[in-house]
Amino acid sequence: MAASGVQCGPAQDWQDIAAAYEAEHPDVKIEFQFLENEAFKAKLPTLLQSNDAPSMFYTRAGAC
Repeated sequence: MAASGVQCGPAQDWQDIAAAYEAEHPDVKIEFQFLENEAFKAKLPTLLQSNDAPSMFYTRAGAC
């Protein structure tokens, strides 16, 4: 599973959530890709139209 998004909170929180999920689902590997807001907005449309689209993505409106 690939996850892509804008990082506003501590990256360790996301890593802890992923580790817990992977422990319960050993056949799943979560990979994170944190991007700055402008890079995220530029890259996401291309990713969504490709064969390498993220399984999920997260963005937050407003300031971090």
